[in-house]
Amino acid sequence: MTRATLPAGRFSARRRGRARAPPESDRRAAPRATPPYPQVALLFRGEPNASGASPKASVWFQDLTCKWHYVSPSFTHYFRLMVVHLGIIGWQYAYTDIGLDNVTRQWMRLYCPERLAADDALDLEADAGDDAPAAR
Repeated sequence: MTRATLPAGRFSARRRGRARAPPESDRRAAPRATPPYPQVALLFRGEPNASGASPKASVWFQDLTCKWHYVSPSFTHYFRLMVVHLGIIGWQYAYTDIGLDNVTRQWMRLYCPERLAADDALDLEADAGDDAPAAR
């Protein structure tokens, strides 16, 4: 039996000038083709401190419509979310206005039904908040 390496994703790091939120409507950003797959980006704000420690990185998710969605305040928090969702492809859509697709929902129903129920409850609360009358 031979061992084969299967690709599980792609990681790339790019150094940019000054850190800023991912460019949703930045007119200076160069136009680019729609990515063939969703992307996750770490956004470092600020400069390294005197000891050389890097600033905290917030995590953003870019869906296939090229819209950016805030996911978590740090990579540690993002990693914990990924573990809770068992790394199922497309779990990040639970934190967008698009929501989970049917295939992802089926995998989550099989492997982590409690997390799917929690994500659905958050969606219901958000929907109820949109329809609720304004507080006086």
